[in-house]
Amino acid sequence: MDGESRRFWIAFGILLSTLAICTIVTLTMTIRAHAEPLCADYKTLQAALLEKFHEVPSAAGLAAKGKAAYTVFSTPDGAGWTLVIVGVTGNSCVIATGDHWVDLSVGKGDPT
Repeated sequence: MDGESRRFWIAFGILLSTLAICTIVTLTMTIRAHAEPLCADYKTLQAALLEKFHEVPSAAGLAAKGKAAYTVFSTPDGAGWTLVIVGVTGNSCVIATGDHWVDLSVGKGDPT
């Protein structure tokens, strides 16, 4: 096989691999986007996060024009966190979860 043919097949292989990865990522995002969010009354959700994950409210903020609020629940050591949106009726939904929560409040330091 000459150099030009070899380059073609390498480029073709890279293209197919990239296409396969993009397809998998797109399918994964589509499946997650259609998953039902975990929603409950704020007090119920708060109690569940404390009981199951040992997370307590650690930060909160009001959304523009007071239509909703956001609360971050985290473990005391920052090992886990949950972001919850709270509607004006008190209905709350988990919108994100993760680990390695870092408090960036004044005087708490830089996460880098």
